[in-house]
Amino acid sequence: MRCVRFLAIALPLALSSGARADTVDIDFDFGDSTMSFLGTVNIPPGGTIHSMGAITTLPAIKTAGGMTSVQTGVAELKDLTLNMTVRTGSPLAALVTGTVIVQQVGTSTGPFTNTRTVMFGGTPTGTETSPGMSLFISAHLNCFGLFCAGLGDFPISIVGTQPPPPGQAFSLFLGH
Repeated sequence: MRCVRFLAIALPLALSSGARADTVDIDFDFGDSTMSFLGTVNIPPGGTIHSMGAITTLPAIKTAGGMTSVQTGVAELKDLTLNMTVRTGSPLAALVTGTVIVQQVGTSTGPFTNTRTVMFGGTPTGTETSPGMSLFISAHLNCFGLFCAGLGDFPISIVGTQPPPPGQAFSLFLGH
């Protein structure tokens, strides 16, 4: 997933004695994003992301005057959804096509740093809190062409809940 940019996430704040802990929910639409698998399958150009979104809860401070500032700390990712069409390869060699629908199961947490990067999923290291993120995946892929036999048995159908592979995670960059 490519970097996602969000305008004006850090709001100006003059801290006062009335400051209190709070959170900020940001609803992301990843409709213009790209995805890459194993460094060879790219969606797009090989396919289409019809819809992809998520809600991120970030730590914040709210003052008595109502101003809010996003802070470093533990962030949460919830309600991640994805609907895409895969089309990659060449009809003369091997052309993989199909649809993939993904829905997050549960909530994933991760560290949000002052570099405006937050990492979700994967395996925690050090003080990070990142228990992993399970996804409900529904996929049906076909293969056409001379070399499909070398890729495996098709059609491939996947339906069920999948945890991320150990050590795998993805990061969001929040900037302006």
